[in-house]
Amino acid sequence: MSAFVTNLDLYCALKSGGAGFKNTINLYNILVERIGIELSSEDISIIKSFCHNFTSNISKRWSASSRTQKTFLNQNSHWLESEIVWPKCKNIDLKNVFNVNTDEDVSTIGTEEVDVYQSSSSMHKKLFKELSDRQKKRRSLTLLDHSEEELVHALCAKLKLSNKTKLATIIKELFQNEEKCEIVDKLLFTHNTEKLCLPDDKTLALYTSCNLSKWQYRNLRFILASENIFVLPSYQKLLETKKTCYPSEGDITVTESGVKIRLQSLLDLTINRILKIPDTEFSVKS
Repeated sequence: MSAFVTNLDLYCALKSGGAGFKNTINLYNILVERIGIELSSEDISIIKSFCHNFTSNISKRWSASSRTQKTFLNQNSHWLESEIVWPKCKNIDLKNVFNVNTDEDVSTIGTEEVDVYQSSSSMHKKLFKELSDRQKKRRSLTLLDHSEEELVHALCAKLKLSNKTKLATIIKELFQNEEKCEIVDKLLFTHNTEKLCLPDDKTLALYTSCNLSKWQYRNLRFILASENIFVLPSYQKLLETKKTCYPSEGDITVTESGVKIRLQSLLDLTINRILKIPDTEFSVKS
């Protein structure tokens, strides 16, 4: 009878079976076959429950280790070396049944462990770029144990070995001076062109002082945009800004002989626009 003493023994048995860690029935069949006696319905239920809990536990650990054996063994070494917590059955003591160490048992387990390690080294490992986002997250979980300084240092060293010295220098500089990240963010990732445009009033001042036509303004804006220079707002927005320079329609009277505008409306408009001038201080004299 083969010995099942530690969690590593059951891991090797599941691995050599080739049915995966989630296969509860496979583990149950392995245990029942090695018990070798007829079990009561109550004991069968207890053993099945144990198999379900064990396969569920080891499956979670396997997923957390990015489904790579080397990582799994490193992360779960303490758990693998721990003794199996067997359930209490009514008519059989599972711990005594499986805690039998013979020479044959040791050699069998040793062979299984070697096969497991050999199979791991011979398995084809996908490139990181070929993985899905979820798989990438799983594989990179082991890196979270290291500090930020260690990860940045390792990344820069790896980049330098790949003749990417400039990239390594930039990453190191940004890590040491985090305030510079805002500059990079604006240059590379700012898609909202409104933040880079001239203020509406300044754009209107440029438009009127240069006496630009609609075609000239739109052509100038197109040329700048083709060079990734988004400094001028759309012509439609320019017209909307221009409307704010006029009194409301209710204060304007148009007749056949001329146009009349309420003087108070002009004064209010002028004062409001003066007050909106940025960085301007006003003093009131009595």
